[in-house]
Amino acid sequence: AFGSRLSITETLTDNVRLSSTDRRSELITQISPNISVRSDAGRIQGSLNYALNGLIYARESGSNTVQHALNASGKAMLVENFAYVDASASISQQLISAFGPASPGTGMLGGNQTRVATWSVTPYVTGQLGGFATYDARVSYSETDTGASSIGNSSSTTASVRLGSDSSLARLGWSIDATHQESDYSAGR
Repeated sequence: AFGSRLSITETLTDNVRLSSTDRRSELITQISPNISVRSDAGRIQGSLNYALNGLIYARESGSNTVQHALNASGKAMLVENFAYVDASASISQQLISAFGPASPGTGMLGGNQTRVATWSVTPYVTGQLGGFATYDARVSYSETDTGASSIGNSSSTTASVRLGSDSSLARLGWSIDATHQESDYSAGR
């Protein structure tokens, strides 16, 4: 399935900088083309929703900008009923500080927002052992890029293995799970 949309929003404000001492009026035009794609059949399943947000300022044209918004996830079967890969990605505008002015998505120039991009990929295998147990082994890698050096970026790698009873044969279920996770941060803890 495929869809597209275009929206145009006009915002008239008397305080574009969200300041109590430097109030400035502004007319902000936001033009947002959007596409969405979805697949629920076959070896590749998933969805993607992407919007490009163009912000045009009538008085402060030096602040004109383009922002991206993405939400995507998918699953691919690499080997029938055995090997798969899951993936996801997102891009959004988020607040830097909960104590600063709230402005993501509005076009206001408070300086308290940043673009945050995250993505992850998880290849895994799953199946049965001798008809009495099931197994699942995964390795997942994820990364977050905040676009703001004061916040920092992060990455994480997780490996997990699960061995358990086949629920169709066992009266009493059992499982063994092992997980190892490593995280890395470019700033802070």
